[in-house]
Amino acid sequence: MALKKARKVVASKKPTSAAMGVAETPDPLGRGGAHNLNPPRLPPGVYFSPTREESVALLDRWIAGGGKEVPADARGFVSHADIYGDSPDALRRLHPPGSARAGQHTWWFLCETRFQSPGAAAKRAGRKVDTGGYWRVERSEAEGGAVKSYFGFFLGPSRKEKTPWLTQEFTSATDGGAGKKGVPALYMLYVSPRATDDELRGIYGEDGVTVGPDGNKKPVRAAVPAGCFDAVVALLPPGSVRGLRQERVEVSQAPPPPQPACLLRHDGQQGQNSTGAASSADLLGQYQQRPAAVLGQCQQQPAKTVKG
Repeated sequence: MALKKARKVVASKKPTSAAMGVAETPDPLGRGGAHNLNPPRLPPGVYFSPTREESVALLDRWIAGGGKEVPADARGFVSHADIYGDSPDALRRLHPPGSARAGQHTWWFLCETRFQSPGAAAKRAGRKVDTGGYWRVERSEAEGGAVKSYFGFFLGPSRKEKTPWLTQEFTSATDGGAGKKGVPALYMLYVSPRATDDELRGIYGEDGVTVGPDGNKKPVRAAVPAGCFDAVVALLPPGSVRGLRQERVEVSQAPPPPQPACLLRHDGQQGQNSTGAASSADLLGQYQQRPAAVLGQCQQQPAKTVKG
């Protein structure tokens, strides 16, 4: 399992690279409505971000298992789905992201590539998506018996309408697809960090941008685990937190008396002296800075009815 501690994130106008921080897991909105697919819950500050070596090792374990089930340590983070069977937007609606941090999401998939002519001697991959669109390779890197390729998703009859969707493909030298319809591969699907606000709105709705229609920065929404506040309370000294059923609070000194905006006499009229200031004799009770007396009024005593 590739779990890492999150570094300090510096706020910027452009989205940062995708990773996962469970303390911030917004539900993305799309053109077809909202979904409730959230990343797996991890401790705050821990996110799923496998290295190149860990990604290839995960792929090799999937190949060794016959390509039937996702390895146990990656379940919940990686899905078994055909990346060429649906558009990127459809895939992100059907499957939970493996990571989501700072508003950025990544989806991980295990599947096979598709050969254009499975029976031909030259195995050339086909990148066409069944529901429309095309994955075009932008660059490839070969290292240590594995290949990592970068793709962009294009639309339109001439394949010139580039979308903000990107993917990284990992293939292993342990399986070249002999006797199969494609090569086993691991994919990381994500939105380009250079996507414009309009492109982000088209994918996630208003949750995909950090600035509202009025030009002001929107407040950050956070989903906090239920036990987070209990854990914080457990770290505080006893008696320093007022609970739902706690009526007495231990304090070392009574707070200073507040200054009333309008002072009333016992008959309900404003009490003022000749100088315009309120007379102390007309006040309903005196605010004495006597800690013992003030604390004595906070004891758990039955309520009394005061008659005029």
